[in-house]
Amino acid sequence: MYKTKRRWTWLLLGALTMFLAVPVVADDQERDEKHEKHEKHEKHEDRDDDRRSHQAYVKVTKARWKAEKSRLEVKAKGRWPGAGKGYREVQILDADSGNTLISRRVKVEDKGKWKLEAKLHISGSVPCRIRVVAGDLAAERDVQHAPADCGGQTGNQPPVANAGPDRTYTLAVGALGIDVTLDGSGSSDPDGQVASWTWMGSPDPADVVKPTVRLGEGTYVFTLIVHDDQGAPSAPDAVTITVKAAQPGGGDVSINSTSTNTSDTHSPVPEQPFVNDGRFALLASNDLGMHCADLDYRVFSILPPFNVVHAQVVKKGVNGQKPSLQDDSTLELVYSAVSNPQDPALSKLPSIDVFKGNFWEDPNGDGRSLAYDTYAPLYFGLLKPADVAQRDLGIPVPDSILLRGCLQDYLAGNEGIDGPRSKCGLGQQAMPGKDDPYAINQPQPFGRFDREINFFNELLGGVGLGGIITETNWWAADGVPMSPVDDAGRRNAYPLMRVQAIEKSSGQVVATTDVVLPVASEADCQNCHAPVLDCADTAAQTGLDIQCNGSAIERTSFDVMTLSGDSQGNMPPGDTPLEALSNVAKINILRVHDAKHGTDLDQRRPIQCSTCHYSPALDLAQLGPVDSPQTEQRGHATMSRVMHAFHGELKDDQGNPLFPDMPAPGNRDSQQVADLLNQTCYQCHPGKRTQCLRGAMAKGGVVCQDCHGDMRHVGNDFSGQMSPDNPWPVAANLNKRVPWASEPKCQACHTGDAMDNLVGQVQVPVAADGIRLLQAYTVQPGMDSSGAPDGTEVAKITLAANKRFAENETLYRLSKGHGGVMCEGCHGATHAVFPNPIDGANDNVAAKQLQGHAGTIVECTTCHEQGSLGLTLEGPHGMHPVADRHWNKEHEDLAERDKNACRACHGRNGEGTVLSRTAAPRTLICKNTKGSWCRSGQREVSV
Repeated sequence: MYKTKRRWTWLLLGALTMFLAVPVVADDQERDEKHEKHEKHEKHEDRDDDRRSHQAYVKVTKARWKAEKSRLEVKAKGRWPGAGKGYREVQILDADSGNTLISRRVKVEDKGKWKLEAKLHISGSVPCRIRVVAGDLAAERDVQHAPADCGGQTGNQPPVANAGPDRTYTLAVGALGIDVTLDGSGSSDPDGQVASWTWMGSPDPADVVKPTVRLGEGTYVFTLIVHDDQGAPSAPDAVTITVKAAQPGGGDVSINSTSTNTSDTHSPVPEQPFVNDGRFALLASNDLGMHCADLDYRVFSILPPFNVVHAQVVKKGVNGQKPSLQDDSTLELVYSAVSNPQDPALSKLPSIDVFKGNFWEDPNGDGRSLAYDTYAPLYFGLLKPADVAQRDLGIPVPDSILLRGCLQDYLAGNEGIDGPRSKCGLGQQAMPGKDDPYAINQPQPFGRFDREINFFNELLGGVGLGGIITETNWWAADGVPMSPVDDAGRRNAYPLMRVQAIEKSSGQVVATTDVVLPVASEADCQNCHAPVLDCADTAAQTGLDIQCNGSAIERTSFDVMTLSGDSQGNMPPGDTPLEALSNVAKINILRVHDAKHGTDLDQRRPIQCSTCHYSPALDLAQLGPVDSPQTEQRGHATMSRVMHAFHGELKDDQGNPLFPDMPAPGNRDSQQVADLLNQTCYQCHPGKRTQCLRGAMAKGGVVCQDCHGDMRHVGNDFSGQMSPDNPWPVAANLNKRVPWASEPKCQACHTGDAMDNLVGQVQVPVAADGIRLLQAYTVQPGMDSSGAPDGTEVAKITLAANKRFAENETLYRLSKGHGGVMCEGCHGATHAVFPNPIDGANDNVAAKQLQGHAGTIVECTTCHEQGSLGLTLEGPHGMHPVADRHWNKEHEDLAERDKNACRACHGRNGEGTVLSRTAAPRTLICKNTKGSWCRSGQREVSV
């Protein structure tokens, strides 16, 4: 009946327009004007409704058909029942047919208020009346100017959403959450295609077919609405996800408790509980940011499994007392293996066969492990076979401060080996699974508490390098034998150890921090020293990107080893395809060395390269180059020189450097940087698969050469003139760098603050902030031992006059600052300065535990009682209290007395600089209505 009346009305009006066209138009205008007045009246009513009631409601304020644009315009508003801020789904339906016209997500404001405005293009029949549905509430309204044939079906059938079956998961042991992938791929459309997926829930999934959400223990409901290719929405479908707590012995974690190989199935080892009683802050760090170790020791070795962690414990300041560093009189420190549920390594597949290395294997059955045969020469007779016979026990390390007096009698031939072993304080660190691998995770004690350490002081042949580093006040675990393979067989170069402080008086754990002990085995000698076809075969087996050129086996005539053997039928050893390829390259290196220098290294495997080519990193006795029955170091160049300088001078067939220089910052693009790093540093150092350089420096675009120089600079060290006829120390040129001791410094780029720095005074690229430098050195002429130019180049490290960010010792890793706290305790390890740009990375765990967010430890409450700091600039690097309400409210007087103190970080006009940025969201108190932030009269502002 309704449609018939409307049809006759429009027929009559159509006939009248032939004679009364103007009045009909006037009638249309009058009707529109009346409708607009009616809308204005309704707006007033709506505002009155909002003021009078806080009840939930839905109201349609406009429903109009515009024929000239084939468009239906709808406006609605309401208050969502029981909702806070967020987004909710509102649907517009044909009130007569019930078909959904469109579904929109609306923003719900304070008190549940929302508004909807939609313009729908309709190609078929137009609805006569529409319904707006918001949750359990709905409202309807006639469509103004609807055509006479309104209410017909469009012909498009809505799609059907399928959110998948309900699922239940169980957390892994020690995991706080799990990544769950929702699946809307079962959704369909009877007369078209599904075009989009809209998921709702908490946490809010991405609007894709299969979004991934991270869920902790609990029950979660996610709702899916799909739209077809004509924009029609489906009815909602829901899926319930249940996440249960971890079950003992189950789950998948990346944990590294042992360096023992296995082919047996096993559950993850148990982890020590995370305990902090609130009285202490435990700061811990690896010393270098990355240690390297071989996995196979049967041919030659560059480095053993050897990791270092230092830790300090701060007793927090309470009741007006200042924080204080603790020592071993009241506390004992231990470490054990731990996992991170967000560890990126979990994306890798585990392996049943777990190969972590053969360091402790005894291949000949003579009671001498590969570890002993390889590293005994560096101990000058003090290493016993039993020292390195037990798996998971690291090589012995002396107490550096005892070295000045513990070796003289032995080296003079006046004492047996037991005397110096005791007097030098030889100690060994163990893996937590040593006594029962893959079953236990026994906390291991830190070997020493160092009140001071000896860094080559007066020991390098009496040349006076290094010094006594006083007041270190850290616990040291030197030589933890970590492998870059976790207990599940994954490659994970960033394993975590849980460092815990135990109160001696009570035996209770009082503080806990989880720290990365990074380790990699990524010296890609095969790139040049293995046949091209062998590399291709190994790449196919492992899935790794291995590209070799074979250049080093083509330049010298020798019996080349391949994966298929050599001309004599000898086969390369190797427990895995990658290790077999690595050993092919190692054997070829020994053979080309023998062919060029007349040695017999290939017949004397295993070889430790530094027995001839001195390496300060392996000089645990701190004696400098030494000749002994098992070493010949005084007449040869150092390991650093023969690697960097020799390779850096090699040319290809066209005369171009095989290891080209890196352009300076500002003169290179990201692809060029990646290619050159792979051709140079990352041929031997971790970088292609493992990131040694990571964290804040890597994120800022810094690369190896920006700090260390190119290969010829790194290799231009003190040993250039050393030979058997002109040995150490006479031939030493101490105008050149000493590897391990002469390294870049923070102050070389961080040369000062906003008011006082070296920008413009040193000819190197400058950062965009106008404060920091982008290169740590200037290229200068090299000098011989007399001080005359020798025709070489050196990378001379820049030293800042403004010492705000300068180290107080020879190296960053040896330096300390605020209250005696080691620099690495707050800033992170060398090469891995906080934060790592990957939020879930293991490098970020310690900072999050200590202060609640990743990045440099900047929160004063990590060690200080809240509100205990006055209006002071005595924080680290001259900082004021951070996130301190008293400072926020009362610092104006100090700022007016000494404006330059503020300008140092905040800029000359208070405009802000990179030095004054906040490390986390802050809430600041508005003292008055001055300034752009507080002008609106707010009491607090968030920044």
